[in-house]
Order: sequence, then structure tokens, then C-alpha cells
Amino acid sequence: MTASLTKWDREEGLTREAEDDYRALVRGVRRSEGFGLLFVRCAPVVGERTIARLRKDVPEKRLEVLRFEEPIDSLLPIVEGLENLDEIDVLVIAGLEKSFEPYIHPGYGGQGDYYKEDSVPRVLGALNLHRETFRNRFEICFVFLLPLFGLKYFMFRAPDFFDWRSGLFEIPMEQEEIAQNFLRLLLEGVDSNYQALSLDKRSAKIAKIQNLLCEERLTEELQAKLFFEQSLVFGDVEEYEEAIASLDKAIEFNPNFYQAWNNRGLALYKLGRYEQAIISLDKALEINSDLYEAWYNRGLTLHELGRYEESIVAYDKAIAIKPNSHEACFNRGNTLRQLGRNREAISSYDNAIMCKPDYYEALCNRGSTLSQSGQIEEAISSYDKAVSIKPDFHECWCNRGNLLSKIGRYDEAIDSYEKALSINPNSQKALFNKACTLALSNQVDRALGHLEQAIQLDAGNRELAKTDSDFDRMRSHPRFQALVCGTPEQTTVENVAEG
Repeated sequence: MTASLTKWDREEGLTREAEDDYRALVRGVRRSEGFGLLFVRCAPVVGERTIARLRKDVPEKRLEVLRFEEPIDSLLPIVEGLENLDEIDVLVIAGLEKSFEPYIHPGYGGQGDYYKEDSVPRVLGALNLHRETFRNRFEICFVFLLPLFGLKYFMFRAPDFFDWRSGLFEIPMEQEEIAQNFLRLLLEGVDSNYQALSLDKRSAKIAKIQNLLCEERLTEELQAKLFFEQSLVFGDVEEYEEAIASLDKAIEFNPNFYQAWNNRGLALYKLGRYEQAIISLDKALEINSDLYEAWYNRGLTLHELGRYEESIVAYDKAIAIKPNSHEACFNRGNTLRQLGRNREAISSYDNAIMCKPDYYEALCNRGSTLSQSGQIEEAISSYDKAVSIKPDFHECWCNRGNLLSKIGRYDEAIDSYEKALSINPNSQKALFNKACTLALSNQVDRALGHLEQAIQLDAGNRELAKTDSDFDRMRSHPRFQALVCGTPEQTTVENVAEG
């Protein structure tokens, strides 16, 4: 596919250095006789303009262009299949970097993060292998137009072929083009979930950012924003160390980049480095005291540190900035519950549900807090609402069963556990608690069967069964003794059952 071309000359702002490199490229093309290799480091849009200028400035040469939009495995058969091959003097190859993108191992800078020993693109392996065939078969000057990462792939993964080059040129983008490319990157990232992208597409995104970062005349602000965008890619796929390294670079270029300080704090929180996270979040708030995200993240982090009173203060600040934040209200409720301030916790859960009526997690935690406060019927009602919104919420079905069992409504409790087990057949809690409830309702054989399953999933359930008062009605049963106490004479459940 051919891009539309526009005029490009020194009068429109081409720097002297870029013009000098372009003129050197023209001389190299003019002087070429037979086989030759020229490499040009440039962005795709610059490459298209370079092609247009070469056609105009070197009319004496028959110039053809190969453009690639998809990866290829080998260049040789494609070149051999060109029409009028023997009439071509110069073959410009654009888009070959598309064949490298699936092999990128994105890191946060440096040669080693891209070029690992196990990541040689097939097309480059083939070029290394067939380099003498290219030299002997084709009386053509090959001009490879490549962005920086593509050029580096040639240098490090196809050194045999690259070493035969007779010229290497760099033609950077203009300031306006840099701004346009950056805007395009941002638009690609709007409402984007990089986790949903394939590895190839995420790698391509990193490559675009890295290529733009290597352009000349970038402002410090633009460099900061590019590193910030790169951190979002890493953060979405939980590569938090890489995200932090990118954020550190963003902050290096713009120390007042409060969004970067906040995201750095969040990444540190995800890594469990809570004290360091607080330092980053405090820096963000020092720059912008009205940053909701930083107050909210500070609340989460302080909770993990056990600094519950400070956590509540942080959530209060977040809610003051964003009153309809269901997340802040919910987590504030969790922290209050941790402090035993159940009435306030229930009120906070109520606020969360008011902001988000289908907030089933808040309804479930509200039910647990009401249960702790002795408000049994209201707690059951809260659990009922939660599972009506999310019928596959097996933890809530289990909690509901626990509460129903506690008040002696055994049949309803068993139904609730069965719901939980239909969703998650390996739920240890549901199996164990159902066994307890069956024991309380005098269904000994069924209770023992569920207890056996619970013990098979986790041997710790055996110790729980020894002390759980709900099993009092069946402690003398020989099968219980075999399961829990390991009676020597009866080594298997089957033998006990037959006896």
C-alpha cells in the first residue's frame, strides 16, 4: 500500500544534518554498480518521502519498491519472483520490521531487552544464510528503510548480512511529525486495555514508543510522556518492574509529573513494597493535593501496612474529591470492619451500593458485617441480593450457607452450599461447612462423604474436624475415627463402610 506523499525539502525545515545524510544516500545510490547494501534509519513516514525524493533525484536508476505490511519468512524468493528483475538497478525495501515485531522481548531500554539469543527472526536467519546468493545472483543496490529497532535487529541478529553494507544513513523526523506520531500513539492508547492485546501487538506498541524516543529534538516534556505511555503498556500486563523503570525515566524528564508519581506508587503497591509506595504517592500529592487516585491508592497501601486510621483518612480525602467513588467507599468499609467499627463499616458499604447498585462485593461484605453485628435476617437479605446480581458468586453462597446453618436452618444452608459447589466443586470451605451442617442435621453418612472430600483437598481439614463442635454427633462413628483420627484397624473408607 503506497502512502500519499508530500513535498519535503530544506525550505520546509529539514535540518542540515538530515539533509547531509540524505545527500550522502543519493551519492551512494548513484555510485552503486551491481550488488550493494545501503541501510537508512528512518520512521515509515520519512521513508515514504525518501522514496519519492530518490525517484526524483536519481532518475538515471531504475528504482522499484517492495513494501511489507505483514511478516515474511524469507526475502530471497520474493525478490527472485519480481517482474523485470534484470532491469532493476535499485530495490528499496520498506516494512521489513513487521517481520521482527513477533520476536521482540520488550524491556525498558538497552540492547539486551530486545535481542535475546533465542529470538532470531526467520527472515534474518535466511538473509544470513543466503547472503552470498544475494551477492552472486542480483546486480541490484538494496536500500533497506528501517526504524531504529529494525536496524538494531539487523546489527545484532543478522551481522553477517549487515557487515556487507556500503552505507548507513539516518534521516530523522521533523518536529511536526514527531508531535503527530505522539498524538497517534496517545489515540491508540485511549481506553485501551493492553492486557487484551496479543504479545505481538504489545511489542509493536513498545517498538513505536522506543523509535520515537530515539528521534532528535524531542522536548523533555514529550520524552516524559512517551515513557509514561510505555509504563502503561507494562502496567496493564503486570510487568511492574519494567513499568517502574519507565516511570523513573518519565520523572527524570519531568519531576512534577504527578500522574507518573501516582502510577509509580501503584506499581510498588502491586509488588508489595508498601513503604516505598507511600513515598511515591506522597510525592504525587505534594504536587497535586486534589489527586483522587493518589489518595485512594494511599488508602489501599496504608491498609496493607496495618495503619488503619490513616487509611480511613486517605479514603475520606478521596471521597471528598470524588463523592461517587464506590471503590473508595467499599475499601473504607473494609478498613472500618478491620477496626471492629461495624456500624460505620455498614454505612460505608451502603454508600458504595448507593453509588453502584449492582456492587455485589459490597453487598456480600455488608452481609458479613451485619452477621458479626447480630443482624442475621438483614445479613441474609444482603447475601440474597449479592447472589441475585452475580449467581456464580460461590464465596457468597458459602457465606450465606454458614449463616443459615448458624441459626439452624439446615436445609436452606445445605442448598446454599450445593449452589457454591455447583460453581466450584473444589471449594474446601463449602465442602467442610456442608459436612458440618449435615452432621448437625444428623445426616451422618452424607456428612462423612463431604468431610472425606474436604480432607482430600486439604489435609488441614482433618485437624479442624477434630475440634469442631459441629461434629459432636458423629465423633464416635468408626468411619469418622478412620477419617480424622486414623484408627489402625480400618485403613480405608471402603473397609469401614463395609464393616
